Amino acid sequence: MNIVGDVKVGAVVGLMIGSSVANCYSTGTVTARDHVGGVVGSASGNCFVTNCYSTAGVSGTGYAIEAIHSAVGGVAGLLNNYSMATNCYSTGAVDGAGNAGGVVGAAREYSRVKGSVALNPQLTGKGNVNRVVAFATPHDIFHTHNVSLTSNNAGYTEMRKSGRQNTVWDFKGANKYSGADIFASEINVDGTLGGRFTNMGVWTTEPGKLPGLFGRAVEMPPHLAAGDRYARRGNSTADTTAPNATVSRQPQEHSRMRDRMLNLPEGGTLTGNRSIESVQRVIMTEHRAAFRQIHHWRRSDKPELSGTVVVRFTIDEFGRVTSAELAESTVGDPELENSVILRVEHMDFERIDKPGDVAVVVYPFTFAPPQARAESASSARRVPTTLKECYIALDNQLSEEVKDDIALSSLMEFVSNAHFGLGMWIRNNWIHHPKDSELAKLLRAKGVTNPDGMSSLILRGYYYHLDGVEKTIEDLVPRRK
Repeated sequence: MNIVGDVKVGAVVGLMIGSSVANCYSTGTVTARDHVGGVVGSASGNCFVTNCYSTAGVSGTGYAIEAIHSAVGGVAGLLNNYSMATNCYSTGAVDGAGNAGGVVGAAREYSRVKGSVALNPQLTGKGNVNRVVAFATPHDIFHTHNVSLTSNNAGYTEMRKSGRQNTVWDFKGANKYSGADIFASEINVDGTLGGRFTNMGVWTTEPGKLPGLFGRAVEMPPHLAAGDRYARRGNSTADTTAPNATVSRQPQEHSRMRDRMLNLPEGGTLTGNRSIESVQRVIMTEHRAAFRQIHHWRRSDKPELSGTVVVRFTIDEFGRVTSAELAESTVGDPELENSVILRVEHMDFERIDKPGDVAVVVYPFTFAPPQARAESASSARRVPTTLKECYIALDNQLSEEVKDDIALSSLMEFVSNAHFGLGMWIRNNWIHHPKDSELAKLLRAKGVTNPDGMSSLILRGYYYHLDGVEKTIEDLVPRRK
């Protein structure tokens, strides 16, 4: 079955409001602009999606509203307003222009995902991309993605993100966006996906197969039947691309970071056949936020903690870190040092075609002390009246470290993740207060009437500003297709 539509499209149900779907499955492909899922496109108002699976490839080609609201998922695109997906799984590749999740694209307004498993070979998207749920609201103010609205979920360990081999997924855990790890070996031995699909009145299970409905278990797809480390062995028989998908959707590299990718930090060394850029890209784009979080955690005990931790580690030809040890440290904090080493041990790098090659990396991780705001309190309270003044204010308010983090994100990742942080600060200080500010009047005159849309436009403009591109309000106003 090959389904094609515009928005709110699913193989079984396109739009659900206050209703339920249960004991359903889909095969083939589902392609639409946005809010698209293998079973349900959009479910809102206390809906329930229960005991469903999809082997379909799912592709979302654009946005229904704008990127931060996009939702493409292997089972359901959007769950909204206290809706729930329970005991569902998907095995098809998912390709979205914005947020993409293996089971659910977006779970909003206290919607839940429980007892579900993402078995997809690959997820592609420019926004939030996570194994089980791409994005959920509300989440906590620090964006640690320890979302209580998800529980007992799992994600296939060898799943790729945007075609990258050896993807390291953040936010892993049974109650987090990417779910707990589940290995191909476990999937093949246990037909219940870790005991999650044991309702014998509904599911038919059999070792070596996936849970099925109506008395018949489902044949294991090639990417799971091949066993663990499938991607690293370079097997070319896997179909890891969603039908009609465009895999090469990675954003152009932000100019702020281009030069840094080509050089190791001062004091760092690399021997072997790996390129500096390939090592830097993994550390800076996939793990930088984790190292920041480690530092933030230790600063709760030692607020002024700073210094450099130098780690010596080795990488084999398959991209695995085979050893990691402390070479030098100036931080004087064993817990921080051990946490950094542990994080390095769990890194995955690209496989290289150099049998027997071992790269030795000496890498300094520098943790800076907290920076004071550049502006005085009085100047920080001034409300800008133009986009240019917004950018100047943000340049003065944000540290270089934060600006680097913005540059390391894709545009959609930054705007989406900043919505309840920096975006909320902008709305509270520049849009809502003072009432009817000159900035708000300017944006309304240009057709942007919603405060969320105003902060989103400023954030998008600031992202381009950091990349050396100055866009006008007209350039940034979303245009519906």
